[in-house]
Amino acid sequence: MPLGDVVSSPQRLRLLDLLFHELSSYFREASIVTQLPNGAWARPAFRFKPGAGFGLPVANLRAAYVEDGQSELVITADGRYGYWRDETYTDSELLLEADAVLAALDPRSSGLVR
Repeated sequence: MPLGDVVSSPQRLRLLDLLFHELSSYFREASIVTQLPNGAWARPAFRFKPGAGFGLPVANLRAAYVEDGQSELVITADGRYGYWRDETYTDSELLLEADAVLAALDPRSSGLVR
């Protein structure tokens, strides 16, 4: 079942709005990195993209990344790594790695968002 099936419509609309306009301001500074470990790219992931791609699984982080989509958040299934690309600026992207301390405290939390 896609993760989008679990999120209510009002929440999904809010998340879609964030994907388009302001999501980058919600990431912890400590989670924004200049590169991801090589092993992160091979991990299965979920894509959150406005429209038909909300919460759909992708083979791995690399497969989604090379498609070069805009307005999307892609997070590994374990919640440790991901990236976000803005709709407005084609060169605007953030690579994300969960804060190790937060992940150790709560393994269910990605630690990516404030």
